[in-house]
This record gives sequence, structure tokens and C-alpha cells, in this order.
Amino acid sequence: MIGGCSLPLQKRERRSTLSAASKSGTLAQSFDVETGKTTRLLAEIAGNIRAMNVIYGTPAPRIVNGRTVVFVTGQYFPGSNGVAALFSIDLDSGVAKLVDGGSSDALNWWIDPNGSVIARTSYNESKKRWSLSLKKAGSWGEAYALDTPWIRRTSWA
Repeated sequence: MIGGCSLPLQKRERRSTLSAASKSGTLAQSFDVETGKTTRLLAEIAGNIRAMNVIYGTPAPRIVNGRTVVFVTGQYFPGSNGVAALFSIDLDSGVAKLVDGGSSDALNWWIDPNGSVIARTSYNESKKRWSLSLKKAGSWGEAYALDTPWIRRTSWA
């Protein structure tokens, strides 16, 4: 179970917080109903990627190759500044992978039912430009763009 709630753990007779909301994101944790174990979702990231254990928006669960995988928007640090990124987390192993490094302009990603990333949106604040990009043959291509001063970043801090 993933969410921002508290549940009683019957075996231990205590309450466990699964996630805690803040102004800029939600602490990312998974709760195993069978074992009562809580695990940080972005604790182990393949490739030693530096990231915060915070997600933005709603997790997108998928069954990929017979395994339950959750896709989340998070923040990682390719240098000294954090940028939005899309991660996939295998709930059985607990290992997260950086799926798309995004950029400081990235807002959202769309994942098809099979777990493939198919689109993302971006907003360049200085240029006041919103864009939709589609992923084809492993590369991003801009499909639509709109110059607009009124879009506000709402997906992540």
C-alpha cells in the first residue's frame, strides 16, 4: 500500500506512518500488508543516483514483466542542483531506477499500461513556454508547444 495515512499494525500494536506530506512533496514509503514492513521507496537507487526520498504527484503502479512497479516523479541531483526525474521502483526488491533524468523544466510524465514512458510536459519559466514531448525510438521530440505567461508549476517544487 502506498499513501499518506496511518494504519495500526496488529502484530506490534502500534501505528506506523506511511508517508508525511509537506509543502513541496510527500515522503515516499511502501507498506507491505502481509509483513507489516515499511520501506523507503527511494532508499536504494540503481547506479548510486543521488535523490531525495520525496515524490511529487500520484504514484503510477504498473505490472511490468510480472512484477509490481511504481512510477514516481522525484528529484535527483546530477550536479549541485536538483531536477525533476521519473523513477521506477520494483516493490518486491525495493530497488529504484532512474527512468528519465528530466530537466529543471520537466513537469509530468505519462506511462503506458506496459510501463513504457510515452510523453512528458515541460515549462520553461524564463521563456514562458509550455511543451509536450513524445518519446519515439528512445528519443524525445516536441509534439506541441505553447507560449504562455500564465502557466504555474504545480507538479513539483
